[in-house]
Amino acid sequence: ERLHALGAVNRLTERGAALAEALALAARVADGPAHANARIKTLCAQAGSNSLGEQLDLEAGLMVESQG
Repeated sequence: ERLHALGAVNRLTERGAALAEALALAARVADGPAHANARIKTLCAQAGSNSLGEQLDLEAGLMVESQG
């Protein structure tokens, strides 16, 4: 509950329900737009090695690309 209050966790579950909740969330994400999910994966994969400026530029470029 403390991590939730601090914003480190976005949802709480009943004891023993975390796996089911995680699987349900994963299914909703997987059913979402494939191109957007691929772009999010790209951003996450590169975030650790990019500077803040590089990451923001990449995010901006992918947002523009997503708009067509």
